[in-house]
Amino acid sequence: MQRGRNHGRAMTLLITIVLLAMTAAVQAESLRIEEAKWERGDRKLVVKGEGPRDRTVTIANAGDGSLIGTTRTKDEGEGEWKFRKEGLSVPPCRVRATVSGQVVERNVRDAGSNCDNGEVEPPVEPPVEPPVEPPVEPPPSITGDSINSTSAN
Repeated sequence: MQRGRNHGRAMTLLITIVLLAMTAAVQAESLRIEEAKWERGDRKLVVKGEGPRDRTVTIANAGDGSLIGTTRTKDEGEGEWKFRKEGLSVPPCRVRATVSGQVVERNVRDAGSNCDNGEVEPPVEPPVEPPVEPPVEPPPSITGDSINSTSAN
């Protein structure tokens, strides 16, 4: 009877260890944004995080889904990644990172009150009408007397 109990405890311990190892592996493969900030002086967006190793991370404005850019996770360690984008006229209020079907979002620190939350509609261009061609009139008819001329050389 003692042997059966020890076998049961050993099995429980083994299952617990396997589940903990699987949880750690899943956590290492989970996409996370550790930091998203706007550097006003340099007009630069910086986004950092971790995710599945050696994968492409897509960074977008979470407000409207517009693409900001992409980066890759490292192929070692925790799959760290870093994205920088300079020259944005207005920072996004919130960013979205996507990799292998995983999606996470984070507010952009120091984005300010004029940040782009995706609610600003792009300017609407008025429709352009094709140019109107003037009607084509037939050439004027020539009327008059005919002149016969002969030349004498």
